[in-house]
Amino acid sequence: MNEFDWIEWINKKAGPAPKGWIGIGDDAAVIPGLLKKDIVISTDAIVEGVDFDQFVRPEQAGRKALAINLSDIAAMGARPEAFLMTLGVPPSWKKNKLQRFICGVFQLAKEYRVHCIGGDMSSAQQFFCSITILGSAPQKGVILREGAKPGDLILVTGDLGGSIRKKHYAFTPRVKEGMWLAQNVMPSALMDVSDGLAQDLMHILKASRCAARLELNQVPMSKDAINIHSALSDGEDFELLMTMSRRNYAGLLRKWNRAFPHVSLTSIGVMMKGSPQIEYCFEGIAQKNFKVGPGFQHFS
Repeated sequence: MNEFDWIEWINKKAGPAPKGWIGIGDDAAVIPGLLKKDIVISTDAIVEGVDFDQFVRPEQAGRKALAINLSDIAAMGARPEAFLMTLGVPPSWKKNKLQRFICGVFQLAKEYRVHCIGGDMSSAQQFFCSITILGSAPQKGVILREGAKPGDLILVTGDLGGSIRKKHYAFTPRVKEGMWLAQNVMPSALMDVSDGLAQDLMHILKASRCAARLELNQVPMSKDAINIHSALSDGEDFELLMTMSRRNYAGLLRKWNRAFPHVSLTSIGVMMKGSPQIEYCFEGIAQKNFKVGPGFQHFS
């Protein structure tokens, strides 16, 4: 199959664009009326040998390519609407393998009702897939990393650690949860955990100009996590990390448990006054010699 055969095949897999939209087939896509709301845009890529290997099936890798972008939209409390996909394909990727990868993308796209409206294909030395995703902001506005205040509780969804065993390609993007938070109880700060809890919490601390006290005994560990260090720094958990006023927590938890009975929401610490740094405690006692790995870094 040549490039244009692939475009036609992808177009059929993507399905028709919603009524009034202009999708695959022109030089650019058109989403009418979306400017009535703020547009949320993010982009992320996966590369063979970096983000997945030969032990991950092509359809699983395709799912991951879209899922990591959905997680970025969830981290803003936004609704995903559409995406563009660029593929770099080496000679080693034969027709069936590439078809399986693309089917993995579109199976998840169908589940979250997000539409592929264009993209590009190129030959490459190493396989990669880059996705740019567009979403619509919630009515009350997006939730940023910079709103946390001293005294706010630190909360996380799900459990953490051991992602390399399966979760990094089989996680559930917390889109519904992020939208629910934006509509019901606005967190003061929100992001997803992609590079490890400790490293990502530091992003909130720097943006909000606060310090934090983290209770190690409260961090929810995955059954695949080797130890607490794994839960803090493995990365690719793609859970939601947030801060919230203490007075809103009890009411939030009751509503959350009704809305998401199978997704835990755990309080793991508190924001403090001070320069951005994390004080690690165990049952309230500071662990001064506790050291945490750096989390995932592309260029270390």
